[in-house]
This record gives sequence, structure tokens and C-alpha cells, in this order.
Amino acid sequence: MQTYTIDAATTLLLEEVLNIAQTTIESQYDDETADSMQIILAEVAHTFGIISHNVDRTTGEVSPTPNTQPFRCIPGGLQDE
Repeated sequence: MQTYTIDAATTLLLEEVLNIAQTTIESQYDDETADSMQIILAEVAHTFGIISHNVDRTTGEVSPTPNTQPFRCIPGGLQDE
């Protein structure tokens, strides 16, 4: 899959859009639909060099996640090329 390098302002906007999409994914009642949406979200993040993170809602602990886990953008979280 082709990847793209984007400027910092575009990255911030894309991170916000991906976070909104993750909220939509988490609201799905059907796990199969949520899983399909999660895969698409992870592919988009990878395409633009954005690292996803898991944020524990109780502790606030942040850790990098595999593509199968919920997506959370951390501002400035671009992958090194």
C-alpha cells in the first residue's frame, strides 16, 4: 500500500477525523461491523504515517496498539520515515 507524507496541520486535522471515526466504531452493536470499520481505520492511519495508540479509559495509560485495537491519535504521533 502506498503511503503519504503530510504536513503538520493536515496531520492534526486527520488525527481529529480518525478519532471521530473511532468513536463511531465503538458505538456499533454488531462486532463484525465494528471489526470491519476498525480495519479500514487502521489502514487509513498507516497510509498517512499516523501511529495509533490504546488509551486505557480508567488509568489514562497510553500504549501503541496493534491494528486490531481501538485507534487513538496522539498529537504529533507521526511515524518516522
